[in-house]
Amino acid sequence: MSSWFRGEAMLWKPYWIGGMIGGFISQVLVGLASLAGSSAMIAAGSTVFIYGMWLQVSIWRCAFNVNNVVWGYLGRVSVVLYVSAWVMLLITLSVF
Repeated sequence: MSSWFRGEAMLWKPYWIGGMIGGFISQVLVGLASLAGSSAMIAAGSTVFIYGMWLQVSIWRCAFNVNNVVWGYLGRVSVVLYVSAWVMLLITLSVF
């Protein structure tokens, strides 16, 4: 997986394996943590945030390890949208 972070892997690996499978596991973690209370929820949320940002860097760096550059641009667009959503969430949470 460190090859993902260095940008050496094909884009589909961090995008599909990390995003879909890792995303599913992250959601299960958050769901279980919500049953345990607010401290567990904060820990799970922090873990998901760190994993998500690590994955976005990996996707960004691997973006052009594809056969068709269109997928590279779409991968980078998805990263911008993901990070923008987190920024908006953090802004919203800090307002209230």
